[in-house]
This record gives sequence, C-alpha cells and structure tokens, in this order.
Amino acid sequence: MNDTGTSRGHAGFTGLLASAHTPFNAAGRLATNTIRAQYELFLESGVDGVFLCGTAGEGHSLSCGERRTVLDAWVSASEGQYPVIAHVGHASIRDAIRLAEHAAKAGAWAIAAMAPMASTDTFSTICAFSGTMKP
Repeated sequence: MNDTGTSRGHAGFTGLLASAHTPFNAAGRLATNTIRAQYELFLESGVDGVFLCGTAGEGHSLSCGERRTVLDAWVSASEGQYPVIAHVGHASIRDAIRLAEHAAKAGAWAIAAMAPMASTDTFSTICAFSGTMKP
C-alpha cells in the first residue's frame, strides 16, 4: 500500500472480490494442488479478485508458513494476473510484518490486516500498528 490508499500503483479495486477457503486434504494438510482449480472456478464465475487467509480462509488457524504457502500457490496459479489480496493480520506484530513483507515480495496485489485481537492499546498505537503494515 502506498500513501494514496492504492496498492502497487493500481487504482482501487472494483468488482467482485471473493474470500477463498483454504483447502485441506484428509490428513489435515494444505491441499495447494487444488488452488488452480479454485482459481479457474473463480474466473469462470465472474469473480474479479480473491481475498486470502481471512476468517473464511482459516487464516487464524494457519501457521505463518502455511499462510505464505497459500499466497504463493494463488499467485502462481493466477500467474500474477489476478488481484490477490492477502490478509496478514496476526496476534504477533512481528509475524504480521513478516507476512506483509512476504506478500509484497510474492506479488500480492494488496494486503489487509486487523490489529491484534487482544489489544488494549490506544487509538494512536493502533494507528502506529497500521503504519507498520506498509510493505
């Protein structure tokens, strides 16, 4: 994100943005081999972009490594030609920053983040947290 509220020089997002579920196999491991089919279904259905690892995407229950893997699989499946928005919020500010840095390097179109859920911080410290999320 830059100071104008746009991402990587893109104008603001318009269209249908879908929150993708994170696929798992029967053993409870990530099933990233199914993400290309998920991406193709989104395209066929008129979905203009994807939001990853939010509530519907199980982001709160995934490790940071799993979240990076999901993002990488989506960027690869779409060959970088589809708006992929990565949720990078985390209870650990350091982990949130690392996820944001990875999203920028991986080619995410934008990031989204919530402040840590158990935060008792003031409004000004929440604003400072938000400022740390700029990759």
